[in-house]
Order: sequence, then structure tokens, then C-alpha cells
Amino acid sequence: DAKVKNVLNGKVVFAGKSSMLGKVVVVAHSGKMHTVYAGLSKIAPNIKTGRKIKRGYVVGKVKSKLMFQATKNSKHINPLKLIKI
Repeated sequence: DAKVKNVLNGKVVFAGKSSMLGKVVVVAHSGKMHTVYAGLSKIAPNIKTGRKIKRGYVVGKVKSKLMFQATKNSKHINPLKLIKI
């Protein structure tokens, strides 16, 4: 499994299962931005709702496919702009 890392400093607002997306972590960031990590094979054990996490913090693991989404002011934005390779 590959590690999935948080892209920006923020606060976990959801960490759990979704009937449609499987295991999901949602992080709120400054500027009314949110990132969604879905399709995780495992959520990291220390990722809990309300926890503040920094950029690069491991939120979970993924086997083959990750659904990564970013929104600002409830509108979708290109998540590739947030990824540093």
C-alpha cells in the first residue's frame, strides 16, 4: 500500500466510511478550502475528527486508486495545483 499525505496544513473534519466512497478523510484548510482523500485502504490510526495536521502528514494508505478532490468556497478547484512532486 502507498502512503497518502495531506497536502496543506489543516484540521480533520471527517475520518470514516462512506457507502459510496469507502474510507474517507476530509481536511479543512484556511481560506474556506477542503481536501478529500477517498478510496483509502486504511485510515491512519491517529487521524481523528478535530485533529490538526500539517502538510505531509500521512492520513492513510491506498492500494491502487485514490480519489483526491479539492474545493474552495464550496467550488471545485484543480487539485493538481496543490500537489508538490
